[in-house]
Amino acid sequence: MSNARIHSRVLKLKTVVETTSLSRATIYVMMGRGEFPKPIRLGRRAVAWRETDVLNLLSSRATVSYPETEQMGAAKL
Repeated sequence: MSNARIHSRVLKLKTVVETTSLSRATIYVMMGRGEFPKPIRLGRRAVAWRETDVLNLLSSRATVSYPETEQMGAAKL
């Protein structure tokens, strides 16, 4: 196993909202439920999310199927 670290950017809340298309409130509700990654503390009043954590969340959610949508068929979408 290598000691190499994966370097990731950190994203401020505005960028997380833009990247996920979720509202600020939804992100914090999901964090409370354990459904969204917790931010890392950058300072006394500053937090950010690891870009890899946010992208992994989006990837995992993209694989979830929604039966209601599949039943509607492509013509109704």
